[in-house]
Amino acid sequence: MGSSVITGGMEQEGTMKEFALFVNKEFREIRTFEEQPPDAPHKGFTWLEVERREGPKAGAEIVTEGDRTLYVISRLSAEFIPPEVPESITRRQCALELLDRKVITPEEALAMTKAGDVPAAVAQVFGKMEPDARILAEIDFAAGNYYRSNSLLGMMGLTPAEVDQFFIAAAKR
Repeated sequence: MGSSVITGGMEQEGTMKEFALFVNKEFREIRTFEEQPPDAPHKGFTWLEVERREGPKAGAEIVTEGDRTLYVISRLSAEFIPPEVPESITRRQCALELLDRKVITPEEALAMTKAGDVPAAVAQVFGKMEPDARILAEIDFAAGNYYRSNSLLGMMGLTPAEVDQFFIAAAKR
């Protein structure tokens, strides 16, 4: 049976906690104890309770919360890890994403998926291109897969970050 600690008048099993040792305000190591070890100011020793958290960035810092000073170790939470951007999406995925964003009509989405027909919004971009670039863009558009490296979405006014978000969203379809 483990040792007991009296907390708030109730007895409970002792809980091991992590404490960070600082010597002359410089982090040295983390050890586990039931209670916080005493500081030794004459030797420059300070112990701080360690609290582990998840958040938008990884790192460690000394944090004061109310009357407590903690050594907080943060790790990158899965929700903050950006999703991997696919290199390519299918014509179907692209059509569904364009439809969802109301860039094309349902009829255009169906024609694009079935036969590779060019929706009006894409045809407008093609119309602004030089003939040599236009034929290459039309060939790329007629293909079954669309690649992030293709500049067509950028020519439709999307930033590189928006193109990435487009591909991430489309790939889920």
